[in-house]
Amino acid sequence: MIKQETQEAVQFLAQASDDLTQTLAGAARGPFVQAARQAVQIIHGNLQEQAQRIAELTSELEELKSKPTGKGNSTKGG
Repeated sequence: MIKQETQEAVQFLAQASDDLTQTLAGAARGPFVQAARQAVQIIHGNLQEQAQRIAELTSELEELKSKPTGKGNSTKGG
């Protein structure tokens, strides 16, 4: 379930990045071309970093979920 949601989120980020790239590329004319390209590169890089971080956190979560909980070894008082 979590892996599927993560994959969907990563796909959404990739599609959003592509859409943004196409939109800005189509709208960029004249003196704004270079600034628009730089903005697209920065945003695309940020989205890729976030997608990678989501994948890493998902892997960590899956790993933690597969470990024993240790409920019998609780150090809490009570």
